[in-house]
Amino acid sequence: WDLYLTVRFLTFKKVRNLISVGFQNIFFRLLKVNGYPYKLTVDLTANCNLHCPSCPTGQNDKNRKRGNMVFSDFKNLIGETGKYLVDIDLFNWGEPFLNKEVFKMISLCNANKIKTRISSNLNYFPKGYEIKLVESKLHHLVVSLDGITQESYSKYRVGGTIDKVLDAVKRISQERKKRKSEFPFLTWQFLVMEHNEDEVVEAIELYKKWGFDRIIFQRDRGDMGKELFKNSPKKTV
Repeated sequence: WDLYLTVRFLTFKKVRNLISVGFQNIFFRLLKVNGYPYKLTVDLTANCNLHCPSCPTGQNDKNRKRGNMVFSDFKNLIGETGKYLVDIDLFNWGEPFLNKEVFKMISLCNANKIKTRISSNLNYFPKGYEIKLVESKLHHLVVSLDGITQESYSKYRVGGTIDKVLDAVKRISQERKKRKSEFPFLTWQFLVMEHNEDEVVEAIELYKKWGFDRIIFQRDRGDMGKELFKNSPKKTV
């Protein structure tokens, strides 16, 4: 599915740039590459409504400045790189749907034939957002849902409510069906930890019933906040 979508949105300029940049990177390992990026990760917001213990944003780390990307800056970025981008991730350490301009940004990417993905905890998804989301033609929505009960889910997604997530997925799935749209493709991402690993089998049985197109499992990486913001070692003479 992912490969199909990539090929579907390729243009001559994107293919030429992809081959050129890839060739330079593989064979010459140049410090300066002649070409444009073919993939971007853009964090639309440095805010989040949950407090996941291994996330730098959830930890309220002081090195993580708060704020939202404005549409004018995003438009300039796409104006410069959009003709060459194959895909773009509109998330990183923040909750994308907290940015009120997120749907305009998705629509702009779609207009430039850029494969677009968002990962969300879906705890902030007001009524009507499912309409805007399907209309924007987001290609891929990854939903972070680490458990099948409130008890197991909230151990990592601190402050989250599983019923909010399932309600949002249901609304998106129904709106997509109503409009006979193939977008967004819905992936359930399940972080496997000691407290929820016994729910994996049942989760596999539930994903279609809950409105997802597929389910993927990943192991928790540990404290990513410390990985990003650990103190640099002091130099000694």
